[in-house]
Amino acid sequence: MKHNTHYDAIPPQHLIGTILDVGCGDGCNQAKSRNYMALASNRYTGIDIEEDIFKYQPDTQFDTVLAIHVIEHIPLSRWPLMFRILKTWVKPGGRLIIGVPYMQSPDVYKNFKGPENQRHVVFGINEDMITYYLGRTETIRYRGPYSESLMCIWRKEQ
Repeated sequence: MKHNTHYDAIPPQHLIGTILDVGCGDGCNQAKSRNYMALASNRYTGIDIEEDIFKYQPDTQFDTVLAIHVIEHIPLSRWPLMFRILKTWVKPGGRLIIGVPYMQSPDVYKNFKGPENQRHVVFGINEDMITYYLGRTETIRYRGPYSESLMCIWRKEQ
């Protein structure tokens, strides 16, 4: 999947300071992104979703936490804990950026039938589902490589 499109959709002004990329995989998508310089800095930490994000305990908070096309792989029953954890990793004044396939698009379901997408466990994600856990967010819709996608940017109060 061409996730670099998702990294390209992040407004550069939101890639500030130290960055934690949750579910980054092997990093090849970030390397293809026009935001590569921010993502490749020595301020960048990546953890793959294969590592149990519920057990990850960083020794610091981050200015920017990314979860780009990650939460659709987490069962809905674990979302309250997941969002609580993600929010604790963000420094005061920092940002949490969530990217998801916007499943309300009629063209999406036909693209999610292959074995490469069997790990998607939550469908029909929209802004309301994310703001329920985060409160007010800045929302961006963009065309991903296969479907419409949604990015929600939450700012932690100072």
